[in-house]
Amino acid sequence: MVEDHQPLIGDGLNGGGSGLMLVVEKLPGANTLKVSEDVLAALEQLKPGLGGVQFDTRVYHPASYIRSAISNVSSALLIALALAALLLLIVFSNWRAALVGLVTIPVALMAAVMVMFYSGTTVNVMLVAGLVVALGIVIDDVIVFAKGVLRRLKDDGVGSTGRAILEASAEVRRSMMFATVVVLLAGVPFLFVSGEPGAFMKPMIQAYVLAVLASMVVAATFAPALFMLLFGRTAESKGESAFTSWVRNAAAGFSPGLSRAAAGVAVLLTLVALVVLPRLDVPTAPTFKEHDILVHWDAQPGTSRAEMNRLMERAATEIRAVPGVRNVGGHVGRAILADQVVGMSCAELWANVDPKANYDATVAKLNEIVQGYPGIDGDVLTYLSSRFGEVLSKVDEPIRVRMYGQRQDVLEQEAAKLSESLAGISGIENARVHLESTEPVVEIEVKLNAAERYGVKPGDVRRAAAALLAGIEVGNLFEEQKLFEVVVWGVPGVRHSLASVQDLLVDAPGGGHVRLGDIAEVRIVPAPNLIQRENVARFVDVVADVRGRPVQAVAADVSAKLRGSAFPLEYRAELLGGFAAQETARMRVLWVALGCAIGILFVFQAAFA
Repeated sequence: MVEDHQPLIGDGLNGGGSGLMLVVEKLPGANTLKVSEDVLAALEQLKPGLGGVQFDTRVYHPASYIRSAISNVSSALLIALALAALLLLIVFSNWRAALVGLVTIPVALMAAVMVMFYSGTTVNVMLVAGLVVALGIVIDDVIVFAKGVLRRLKDDGVGSTGRAILEASAEVRRSMMFATVVVLLAGVPFLFVSGEPGAFMKPMIQAYVLAVLASMVVAATFAPALFMLLFGRTAESKGESAFTSWVRNAAAGFSPGLSRAAAGVAVLLTLVALVVLPRLDVPTAPTFKEHDILVHWDAQPGTSRAEMNRLMERAATEIRAVPGVRNVGGHVGRAILADQVVGMSCAELWANVDPKANYDATVAKLNEIVQGYPGIDGDVLTYLSSRFGEVLSKVDEPIRVRMYGQRQDVLEQEAAKLSESLAGISGIENARVHLESTEPVVEIEVKLNAAERYGVKPGDVRRAAAALLAGIEVGNLFEEQKLFEVVVWGVPGVRHSLASVQDLLVDAPGGGHVRLGDIAEVRIVPAPNLIQRENVARFVDVVADVRGRPVQAVAADVSAKLRGSAFPLEYRAELLGGFAAQETARMRVLWVALGCAIGILFVFQAAFA
C-alpha cells in the first residue's frame, strides 16, 4: 500500500525542483492589467498560509508587456506630436494655425477613445490599428479646414475675423462631409466579414469609423472655436507659406505631357503591384516583440512522460543560460481543465526576456537551441503572433464529409473508400482523409477457445488486465476532511514490457491462476492519440478542395453520391453545411462592396455635380 497521485496526463516543469504550474485564464473582454493585479494580490494574501512555498509570477506575465507597450506608444506619440508641430509650421507658416492643428488631432482621437471607453469596449491591438488607419484622415481634415480658414482670412483682409472663420467653416464643411461619407463607405464591407477573421476586423473598423466621425465633428465645432480664440483679437492674416508656394509653383511648371506620363507610370506601377503582391512571401499576421516567448514542442506520438520531462528540462536549462532570458517555465501534456486537447508528446516552454536585452539576438539564440533537437518539431512564438497566425491563416476546405461509426479501423477504411469515390466527381480536387497521429498502445484480445479450456470468462480477463495495467478505483478514504481515492494498480514492474504483461496471472475459477499470454493475444498496435466524438459516436472527416466548378454544384453531386452509397450497420456519412455558409458570406461581402462602390460613385457625382 503506497500513497501516490493519479496517472498523470501532463506535468509541470520548474527547473528540476518540486513545484506546480498554475495557469490563470481571463474571460474575453476583461482588462488584462486589472486581472493581473488582482491575481498578484490574491497570491500575496495566500503567502502567510503557505509557509515554505515560493511564488514565481514572471514565467508568463502579459501585464508587463502591456505596460511596456503603453510606455513605448506614449513616447512615440510625443515624438509624433513634435514632428506634426514642425510639419504644420512648415505648411502654414503661422504658429496659431499650427497650434490649432496640433490640438485638434489628439482631441479627435481622444473623442473616439472616450466613446469606446464609455460603451464598455476595452482597448486592444485591433482598436489601436483602427485608430492608426484613421489617423491619416484625421490629419487631412485638420489641414483642409485650416487651409480654408487661412485662405478666407487672406481674402477678407481687414474684415471681420469671426465672419471669415464662419464662412470658411461653412465652405469646408460640405466637402468634408462628402469625404467622410466616402471613407466610411470604404470600410463598410469589412463589417460583413464572418467567422474569426470578422471578429478580428470588426473592432478595427469600429475604431476607424468612430475616429473618422469624431474628426468631422471636431473639425466642424472645436476647430472653429479654437480659431476664433486665437485669431479673434488680431487682424494679422499671412499668405501661404514659402514651402506651400514652392510646391504650387513647381506643380504649375509641369507640362501637361509630363502629368499624363506620371499618370501612366502610376497606372503601370499599380498593375505591377497587383501581379507581384500575391507572390510576395509576406507573413499575414503582424509581429509583436513580446517579452514572453512561447516555445511549442511536438515529439513523436507515444513519447513517455519521463522522456518528455528529461528533454524539456534539458531544453529549459539551455534556454535559461541564454543572455537576456530571466526565467523559464513550462509544462508537458495538459492539465485536467486545460484549454488544449494534446497528448503527452506535446510540451510548451515559456521564456521571459529581459526588456533591456537585445530582443532579436535573444530570439535568434532560442531558435538555434530549438533546432538542436532533431526528431522534435519546435516553434519559437509569442502568444499574440500565434493567435493571429492561427486565425488569419486558417483555411476551411469547401467540401467536408463527416463519417460516423463505432470502430476506428472500420471508420478509417470506409473513409478511405469514400475519399476515392469523391475524387471521381467533377470539380473535386485533392480529396483526403483527416486522420490523427498514432501512438503505440498495448492491445489485449482474448482467445475464446483457450479461455474456455481454463474456465475463464472474457470479461474477467479484461477487468484483471485493466486493473493491473491502468488501475481501477475500488473505494475512498476520508482523512483530515479530505477525500482520497483507493485504486488497485499493478506495480511498475508488471507493466514494464510486453513480456511482463504476457506473464500477468489471471484468477481461475478453481482457485488457481492462468498466465495472460496463454488465454489472450498481447501485442503493440498503433492507435490515434486523439479520438474525436460527436453525440457519443466517433467520427472521421473526409475533405476536398473545389476547382473549376461552383461549390454549390459540387456539393449537390457529393450529396447525391452519399445518398447512393451503402455503409455498414451503425455507420453513416453526412455533408457538413459550412461550405454553404462560407460561400454565402463571401458573396454577401462582394455584393456589399459593389453597393458601396456604387454609393461612392453617387457621392462623387453629388460632390462634383
